[in-house]
Amino acid sequence: MRNQEPPPWFFGPAFIMMGALGLVFGEPSPGIPPVLAYGITSLFVVAGVVLSLWSLGVKNAELWLGRIVGTVIAAAFTWLALLAPEEIQCTTTTYFIGHTESSMTTGCDTSPFIALAVILDLFVGYSLLTEFKRYRKRKAKQPT
Repeated sequence: MRNQEPPPWFFGPAFIMMGALGLVFGEPSPGIPPVLAYGITSLFVVAGVVLSLWSLGVKNAELWLGRIVGTVIAAAFTWLALLAPEEIQCTTTTYFIGHTESSMTTGCDTSPFIALAVILDLFVGYSLLTEFKRYRKRKAKQPT
């Protein structure tokens, strides 16, 4: 994000409005904990704040808030991969000549989802750890 142009000014308020509407009028699906549903919806608000700060030129604010967004996404993805209340549904669609569609919905193996969740968690954890180490080095170099 450091070397990129900031987004247009209206991206931040648009994300904030989408998140606020979801928080006010949305309801979680059956079997989904309200904390998870509202946490994911609130990511739109946090992402809107990140985009607004970035477009306003606030220095380094997007780095930590962006990492918070990534951490919450990783936590939600891990919850869905490991603790989802129902079987994950996989849909396979095959197109034949003449635009005929055959669709089959079955339960599928969750091991790829678990593997992706672990990889995402490791990536986010590594990102947070390296940034924290850089922060401590900068802090140690500053005169007190």
